[in-house]
Amino acid sequence: MKTLAFISPESCSGKTTLAIHMAEFAVRAGKSVTLVDTKPRGCTIKWFNRRRRREGDGLAVVGADPEALPDLLEKSRSRNVDLVIIDTPGNSIKAASLASQVADLVYFPCRARLFNLAKIPKTLANGLARLKKVPSFIVLNFCNQDELADISRTELRRHDYPVLDFGISERQAFETSVIGGRCVLEDDPAGQATADIKKLFGFTRKRLRF
Repeated sequence: MKTLAFISPESCSGKTTLAIHMAEFAVRAGKSVTLVDTKPRGCTIKWFNRRRRREGDGLAVVGADPEALPDLLEKSRSRNVDLVIIDTPGNSIKAASLASQVADLVYFPCRARLFNLAKIPKTLANGLARLKKVPSFIVLNFCNQDELADISRTELRRHDYPVLDFGISERQAFETSVIGGRCVLEDDPAGQATADIKKLFGFTRKRLRF
């Protein structure tokens, strides 16, 4: 069993959207997935309640307090779950720290904007992902301009922060699909949003070897 965590020092960075899509793509690849919602608002659970169930569906979504993650992972392991994905709230050092402690891979979604990038050092300084022990990467999100994404990536690497070579574009397809309990693969299979998620999922699968 592998565990993927999404953490960020800010709200609305795209954690939930990316977590949902990693879960959907993993299920469609034949994996059993537990998506853990540690947010007080239960955003992932709300999406799941709207989602159309499919025969033989391997996706489960559960709400959990961050402190309960070790027990939840142990139960998932006993049930032969292939992948656990943890979605955490923004501005919660505690939740991010607890999630990173049990993760095999950590993603930091971050908007490719100057003021958003400025929050990254604070997050890393708190040791939330234990970067030297757990593979962790910044995922530049809402990338509408290649030049801005390149500038952001260069600035992050100047400080030796691990950032993916590709980003996730800002597309209406993400918002529309998630609101309807779907993923972009259903609404826009040939679109840029789907292409971006396929790239992130491919990278994730390679890193986690599942």
